[in-house]
Amino acid sequence: MTENKIKLSDIFGVKNRFYRSVNIERDFYDDSSISDYIITTLSQKLIKQFYNSYIDKNSSRSYTICGPYGTGKSAFALFLSKLFSINNDTAKKVLHDFCPILSKEIFNKKNNGLNFCPILVSGYYGSIQNALIKGLYQGLSNYWSKSNYKPKLLTELEQDINWIENNQNIKSEMVIDK
Repeated sequence: MTENKIKLSDIFGVKNRFYRSVNIERDFYDDSSISDYIITTLSQKLIKQFYNSYIDKNSSRSYTICGPYGTGKSAFALFLSKLFSINNDTAKKVLHDFCPILSKEIFNKKNNGLNFCPILVSGYYGSIQNALIKGLYQGLSNYWSKSNYKPKLLTELEQDINWIENNQNIKSEMVIDK
């Protein structure tokens, strides 16, 4: 007698994007990375807390999110950074689908939400100065991408990126004005 064993993988499937960890710098520029984000009670609370800290100028604006590997910390950080950035249509839709009241509160006609310019920097094998320059350039390029205006700072950062690509280190004095 043969048994028909059904594998769990025959019943449930995992989307390809969940086979790898979230990388905020890489995934920020891909809207599909947040299109399936599930807003939990905790993430809803944290979104509201972040928004309220912006409204209340005396509130704390520094956060630490701690938890075990694989619990969604980076996914939440990615969603939050997309939600409050200028190119946030997918994140707005996800928030509205899960939490229409919170969505209306944040994205009302008066303030249309918050349009921050996320500067995404992760650790890598290089100097912190180079990481900051690359993060600034990518963030500002994205922020100004739908505008005909190109700030002088972007041109200066392009020169710094060329300097870095030619294996030169950026000195801290070039990044931080004393």
